[in-house]
Amino acid sequence: MYQELSNANLIIVKGDASYRRTVGDRHWDYTTPYQSITSYFPALFVALRTLKSELAAGLSTEQLEQLPQQDAQWLTNGQWGVIQFVEPHH
Repeated sequence: MYQELSNANLIIVKGDASYRRTVGDRHWDYTTPYQSITSYFPALFVALRTLKSELAAGLSTEQLEQLPQQDAQWLTNGQWGVIQFVEPHH
């Protein structure tokens, strides 16, 4: 599968469960760069995700300060989402 995916121009990862798989279903520090966690991907990809679990990465310190003030349940209520674009490390 890795070889087949490495021939892709763009891989789209969609959904909370798929996103969690890309980060190994692990609780990373929220500011850990998403690209450093997903450096194993063989091609350019974008992750589209509605936040429904407490797993997240690639967020800025500013976002982490502002989001809880706007919505205490921002990580899990499905009202917020992320789009993360990742270039492969070759």
